[in-house]
Amino acid sequence: MKLISNPPFISKYVMGPFFFILGMIFSMAALFASHINGLQTTSFAVRLLAIVGGTIGGVLGLISGLSLADEVWDAGDEVIVRKSGYRERIPLANIISLTHHGGRTPYSILTLRVPCRFGRKITFLTILHGQLFRPRHDPAIYDGLTVRINEARRQALRNGSA
Repeated sequence: MKLISNPPFISKYVMGPFFFILGMIFSMAALFASHINGLQTTSFAVRLLAIVGGTIGGVLGLISGLSLADEVWDAGDEVIVRKSGYRERIPLANIISLTHHGGRTPYSILTLRVPCRFGRKITFLTILHGQLFRPRHDPAIYDGLTVRINEARRQALRNGSA
């Protein structure tokens, strides 16, 4: 078995509260700036806007982080996914596609033919290599898995089980 995902600790448990706290800091800064400039009438509107923005940012950060799988393992003829304390074994023939998305935080999505306990799409963070401030994902890790997924799907079609 080979681990093919990064643990999503920061994305799952840090980013939501971080954006909420950042919104509160902006709220306090806006309140302080409006108080210094003597804008007493707009301070409530500015404070409310920053609190709502911070709350929305925090909730969106939590929601996006909670959708990530904790671990994804390549176990030969199946993929093992662990998320929120549950473990699911997914045969390669049940995987329609494995897509990669780049960016600052690269992630991958497994799309399933038959949904499992985690749904039809399983999102996980891609393993990164390289330097701290210039990380990059290694496509070679996923190329072999993609070939095996396509072969398992073709085999299932030949056997008539798909």
